[in-house]
Amino acid sequence: MLTKAVTASAEDGRANLTRVGSHLAKQAPDFDARNYGFARLSDLVAASGLVDNGEHGRSPENNHGQAQGSSRTEVKGTIMPRKTIEQRLAELEAQRSALKVRLNKQERANDTRRKVLLGALVLHRLENANDPEFTERLGDWLRRELPGFLTRDNDKALFADLLHAENGPNAANAAGATERPV
Repeated sequence: MLTKAVTASAEDGRANLTRVGSHLAKQAPDFDARNYGFARLSDLVAASGLVDNGEHGRSPENNHGQAQGSSRTEVKGTIMPRKTIEQRLAELEAQRSALKVRLNKQERANDTRRKVLLGALVLHRLENANDPEFTERLGDWLRRELPGFLTRDNDKALFADLLHAENGPNAANAAGATERPV
């Protein structure tokens, strides 16, 4: 009878305790929680296991004058019928899937950031020749490796100044001062 009242009173998966009481009064006018050993309907509902654990519990604002440490459980004004194991598993699987998507997105963002930072470091070393010998070796290595790595024409165009520099960045800068053949 209590299960029926909770289910019949539920809206959006939640049942208001007042509505449950009203439903019980209509269906069984002689129903009284005290006949089942509980002072209030909220205590009976809490003890019945018909609500999720997160939907009932003691809190200072609904203490109703009881002594601290009382083992009695207060049920808030809205209760939720207990979900089946299948429903809980489905919710957990949906949460797991959403978390996996977030993790994959974060991993892609981290990978992109690493590439950008590494590229920024390489370009910084090429442009600011603190160690001309290293900068020249780095430029030579990039001119050797980039043509095989870059497959798209628009990507190759991005590195055209580096790929066509003859003797490292200093030569490219010196060539920029004179006219380049078009």
